[in-house]
Amino acid sequence: ISCFALFGNAAAQNPDRIDYTLTIDAADLTGFTVHMRIAQAPSNFVVAAHAHPEYDDKYWRFLEDMRAEGATVTRLDSVRWQVSNARDVVTLSYRVVLPPTPAPRAAWRAYLTATGGLVGGPHAFLYVVNAEEAAARVTLRLPESWSAAPGMTQEGDAFTAPDMFTLMESPIMTGELRSLSRVSRTLSSRPAARPRYGVKDTGEAPTSIDRGPVSLS
Repeated sequence: ISCFALFGNAAAQNPDRIDYTLTIDAADLTGFTVHMRIAQAPSNFVVAAHAHPEYDDKYWRFLEDMRAEGATVTRLDSVRWQVSNARDVVTLSYRVVLPPTPAPRAAWRAYLTATGGLVGGPHAFLYVVNAEEAAARVTLRLPESWSAAPGMTQEGDAFTAPDMFTLMESPIMTGELRSLSRVSRTLSSRPAARPRYGVKDTGEAPTSIDRGPVSLS
């Protein structure tokens, strides 16, 4: 009964799209803020951090100040949050405080400097469990002199991904970029690894998204 109360409604009603707003403040480059707007939200659902199959940097360790507007939110374990008593539209907000970057920095790892950085993907975004097929729309609020080159499709002043898998495989290079077209081509041509699908473990285990079996050929 408790499992049905927790997850049954999520199966009956899942959002078609999740809207993310990622904000970088030039006055505080220790991290960034994410707002996650979920329309057509079920009354009870779970959001989770994604574990990349190649590089699981466990950025859920650096996620702080999780809050909910239009619902209540509690942390279930290290990588999952329960959202309860949700209205039709729920907005979750949190801050990712970036850890110190050792030298040499791994090319995929999120970072920020005074002139730019790399954000997005599993280092920035959570997803709704059982709504991995939902589209994503990402709006960036950046310092005035910065631009962005995500590995996503641009639509107006936002960037879109057809599902959570694509969102997690789309890093966002941002800053005082000299050649947006060259950076965009580089990111869009980056081969995508295939993460596992859905919540595979309970407790402290990382969660992940998948589109099918991994091909080693």
